[in-house]
Amino acid sequence: MLETFYLGQADYKPKPYTRIHCIAKTVNGAWKKQSLIDDLPAVGKVFAPSLAWVEENQLIAITTETNPKQVDDGQDHYIVKDAFSPNLVIDYRSMTMEQIRYKLIEFGLARIAPYTDEVIVALSDTQCTVVKVKPHPIHGRYVASPGTIEIYAFNKAIFDGDTFNGQFLEIPQDTVGEFIGEITWKLDQELLSDVLNKVKQYDKIDLSKSKREEIISILNRALEITEENDDWDSIKDWMLAYSKRVHRTLGAPELIANTLFETRSVRQELEKLKLLVRDKYYDEMKPVIRQKIESELKELNDQREILDVEIKQGEEKLTGLKATSSKLQEHVSNLNRQLVYEINQLNQILGDIEDLDSREGVELLKRFQKALQDSGKLISPADTSIPPWSRGIEPQNISSIDNLEFPVRLENQARKTGITTEDMKLLDVSVRSGALTILPQQSAEIMIPKYAQVIAGGVFFREPLGPNILNLDDLWAQPSRGMSTGFSRAWSLALQNPEQYYLVWLDGIQRTAMDLWLPSLVGVLYSSNRPKNLLIVATVANNFLDIDRLWLDLPNFSIPLVPEFTSIRSKDLVQQVTENEKQLTRLNLQESGSCIDLDMDEYRYEMEDRKLSPHALETEIRLYLAESLFVGERASISDRIRKYSTLRENGQKWLKGLLEK
Repeated sequence: MLETFYLGQADYKPKPYTRIHCIAKTVNGAWKKQSLIDDLPAVGKVFAPSLAWVEENQLIAITTETNPKQVDDGQDHYIVKDAFSPNLVIDYRSMTMEQIRYKLIEFGLARIAPYTDEVIVALSDTQCTVVKVKPHPIHGRYVASPGTIEIYAFNKAIFDGDTFNGQFLEIPQDTVGEFIGEITWKLDQELLSDVLNKVKQYDKIDLSKSKREEIISILNRALEITEENDDWDSIKDWMLAYSKRVHRTLGAPELIANTLFETRSVRQELEKLKLLVRDKYYDEMKPVIRQKIESELKELNDQREILDVEIKQGEEKLTGLKATSSKLQEHVSNLNRQLVYEINQLNQILGDIEDLDSREGVELLKRFQKALQDSGKLISPADTSIPPWSRGIEPQNISSIDNLEFPVRLENQARKTGITTEDMKLLDVSVRSGALTILPQQSAEIMIPKYAQVIAGGVFFREPLGPNILNLDDLWAQPSRGMSTGFSRAWSLALQNPEQYYLVWLDGIQRTAMDLWLPSLVGVLYSSNRPKNLLIVATVANNFLDIDRLWLDLPNFSIPLVPEFTSIRSKDLVQQVTENEKQLTRLNLQESGSCIDLDMDEYRYEMEDRKLSPHALETEIRLYLAESLFVGERASISDRIRKYSTLRENGQKWLKGLLEK
């Protein structure tokens, strides 16, 4: 069954989304203008997620499908499924084929539908043709090119409907039907030239090509002038009558010749003459052709004997070369196996070097790789001096995304993982604000890896903490070994690559003397020294190592979160566990393009009225700026920040209760 098409125009230029305001729909093969509020609630419009080729106010024909996203009243209930730029339909059913040919390829059309170079021409109630047109270089009207014209089935019901700007527009997949056949259209000049050629078959006339073209062009020009100039009115009727007489005169010889050719006696005589000429030509050419073939065959036979000798010699050489190649290939294979073995041994040795990522270590690897050329790609030692969870190993096949794509990816990840969208968004806003974000240990095991897959290509630096963390410097270098930590590696990489985000997981702050170093960390995170692209998350559990060293003010100097997890389908869980290649993306760091000055001032005044402490006020401003990085949202930034209030209050209660037990 044919889908229902709607005709409408874009409310605004796509960016890349837009909305189509529909003004008509198909009814029995015709367009009918009507109100479509009931068909397309709530306001007769359809949301188009991506129609980059559409211009503002351009008429397009569309089909629709239900919006897969949950919508409220007043929102978009339908989205565009397929979209077409409809062609103009011209009614030439009352004209002869010759009149239509002249109109389309000689005289031209005054106008066509915008945004397309095709028109549909109704030839009859059941047939039409679709032709491409372009402006004529002289008179500027739109003409079709001569040549083969395809004929299609036609639904005349289109003319029973409404017009748009005085024009009928096609219904895709309905107005034009199946292919029927082909006809050939020529220019007047070509047709007249054909006639002159036919006349020449019967009369001994000598018209060169240049003379023929001159006669044709003069006649055509005279006819054009009579149409365009009032001064020629006195001879206009004569020109038209003369042109008809010329056509009749030129057509008479062709009619006579065709009639004679259909006469049986004439056709039989022509067949006899043709046979006599063919036999005479065959007798004359037979000995000549035989002699030429025999001569060429002798040369070919001589060449074949020489080639047979050369082929035999070449086969003998090829046999010897194959034997030599086989030996060399075996030797090369042995060398390759030995080289791979030695490189594996070298990788093990290099992996034991401490601080392999130092400048000296990197330069050493580059020298090895350069010396071994293509085989140097095999040199990829694993740095065994740093645990893999603190190393931040970057996988291959990471796709880059921008601020416009990021919210969609984040919401999809939350839905597949069973995390509420608001919890996932608040985690993102919190860490990108620079605040110390704190999660329950078990929640973080699910949430942090999934968040990293969207913002950092799945890379995060997990730094397990212990009782040896007594001051901030112990986060930079391991107190017992002096080796660099995952925290220091992430900080350094963030400085080297300011366009990428790097995520650090401080695992288990409850295993440390929290009041000795956490206040210093909070101060550093809010300082200008912290790279903007360095994101910090800490986790805590209810098993404090030293309850005398708790920092009871931690809830006031951090953003604790207690995420809620919804039920997840077993199918989604199986896909997450078994999929070989996860869809990893990396968000490129971009400044907010939103105009936030006025809204931010209002939000800042609101926070000042609450008499917040300097640190709390700065936290609110940082959250505001981080939220502004979400683009394409309808609500204001301040309203979106207020939606997090309940989640933030729950996090504060959870952490305070944990510390005060």
